[in-house]
Amino acid sequence: MTLIVTDDQGRSAATTRRVSPRPPGQASLFVSDDFSRTVSGGLGTAALGGSWATGAGSAYSVSGGTARITTAKVGQTLTAGLPAVTRTDTDLRMTLGEDRLASGGGLYLAVVGRHVATNVEYQGKLRIRADGSVVIGIQALAGTATATAVRADAVLPGITVTAGARLATRMQVVGTDPTTLRWKVWPATAAEPAAWSQTATDATLPCRPPAASACRRTCRRRARSHPW
Repeated sequence: MTLIVTDDQGRSAATTRRVSPRPPGQASLFVSDDFSRTVSGGLGTAALGGSWATGAGSAYSVSGGTARITTAKVGQTLTAGLPAVTRTDTDLRMTLGEDRLASGGGLYLAVVGRHVATNVEYQGKLRIRADGSVVIGIQALAGTATATAVRADAVLPGITVTAGARLATRMQVVGTDPTTLRWKVWPATAAEPAAWSQTATDATLPCRPPAASACRRTCRRRARSHPW
């Protein structure tokens, strides 16, 4: 884009800048990561959004365009997030998978669309059961570690996950008092469906502008080794 300014004496000056136009209504990215780096003992720094905050370093690594979180025992919960980024409204997309199907209760993951404080957040819940079926739900933590269902768990029809397969996810969290939540999960090899898998409104979280609500990408895993 070139901007030319002319004064009342007929003198002019010009400046040129490169811009990236966006369609009307399309928000700017504030978090993005393609994991195009090699890291051990953590997840490194996102392409946009700052450094990843993780738990025990040895469980986290990045290579080949994939972030990996490896759980060492049943019942273990691991998280990763970008705490430097704060937004009230988020539209979060993430691709998830596991290298093998977990036995027993399966694999549990939570994509956090809004994090206000410890144990105060909205989550898109995803469970891959031992038979490959997928259960989803929307839940809130309202000051305790015990989640409250905002939208009840439901089995996704027509989807069966195999080892190494990926699932695409998208979660929107918009507004306060009430907050609108939208959640969808589909096979990463397929086109994104137009319809949301689940939607809900909720006023559980004590979030009011200008309260800082962090957008974190969080995976809680209770099984074995699983890549993003």
